[in-house]
Amino acid sequence: MSKSIPTTNISFSGLRTANNNSCNLDVNATNIKFSDFSNKELVSSNTTFVDKNPSGPPVARYGHSGVLTDDNRLIICGGEKTTGTSGLLNDTWSYDTSNNSWTELHSGSGTAPSGRLHHKCVYFDNTMYLFGGTIDNTIDDTSDQLWKLDLSSTPYTWSAITPSGSKPTKRAQHILEIEGNQIYLFGGNSSGTRYDELWRFNTSTLEWDQLATPTGKKRFGHSSLLTADNIYIFGGYDGTNYLNDIMKYNITLDSWNTSFYSGGTPGTSVPPKLQYSSFDVLTDHCFFIFGGLDGSGSVIKDTWEFNTQTKTWKKISTTNSPNLFNHVMAIDVVDHQAKMVVFGGTGTSSSYLNKTYSYTLANVFGSSNPLKISDLKGKEFY
Repeated sequence: MSKSIPTTNISFSGLRTANNNSCNLDVNATNIKFSDFSNKELVSSNTTFVDKNPSGPPVARYGHSGVLTDDNRLIICGGEKTTGTSGLLNDTWSYDTSNNSWTELHSGSGTAPSGRLHHKCVYFDNTMYLFGGTIDNTIDDTSDQLWKLDLSSTPYTWSAITPSGSKPTKRAQHILEIEGNQIYLFGGNSSGTRYDELWRFNTSTLEWDQLATPTGKKRFGHSSLLTADNIYIFGGYDGTNYLNDIMKYNITLDSWNTSFYSGGTPGTSVPPKLQYSSFDVLTDHCFFIFGGLDGSGSVIKDTWEFNTQTKTWKKISTTNSPNLFNHVMAIDVVDHQAKMVVFGGTGTSSSYLNKTYSYTLANVFGSSNPLKISDLKGKEFY
């Protein structure tokens, strides 16, 4: 997930991570990338989940979807508040990480997607895109609709997108990622049919095209992230087995590495086999998963860090961590701190929640004379 920030040319050296490891800041005309030279974890010593108790939160829900915007807002939409079709939601809300408050952006009345859960959203250029989802949970009816929400000016407006040519069949519990004007969709489920298709949608031409398929890797309820032209996909359920592998798709080459990380027996150095966990990126080689539902039906509260260079996991010791699945999670960088923000989901008692949690992952620029994100003008942060 990249962060766009307002314009100037700057350069830095001698940066340190929270563990006092040297790190590098590469600058070119369009982006900034952080590389941890000593290949260490960036997690800080502050490992406490904080219930932010913000003002005006949305109703409790699970199976919603969310995105992080350029101006540090977590936007969520849809989900389920109670069982049955009448409990499906189509409202849209924004959480401001700077002042700890929620604001309703769209009530769902008028032109808007119908209520749904297990859909997916992505964000680019002041626009949030939504695809699919379960629109009738009494008969497991899913959608093949694509919508967009214009966030450039108020009132915020939804509009349906009518693509030309072929398109993905209706589905839910898939993943979406976006790179520029290209949206990528993989996997999913509809009425017991599992998918291993990869599709790409061009937001300029409004056309779908089908890309390379990782044959035999059908799954749903998996999670994903995108960094450095690669989509990484973690876990999910294939209809028989819960998974804890990581597959890698290279956008430039249109090629898969389905055994990037083959998974293994869960233990002290391998996370559980999970569905409905969240997966996000701090640096190109530092990924995190949080929560999820394992094959025994247990709701997980663990946070795990994955190093793509060593292909090893590390379980992060936390306190006050909530047991959650079907939640929304994003990693946001505010000033010099990288924070995990979590909203909603289902807990251990199968109750739906509307709590907002924050958890400091790392002091990205160190704690001595910290560099501010506001100083990073006109660059992309990865």
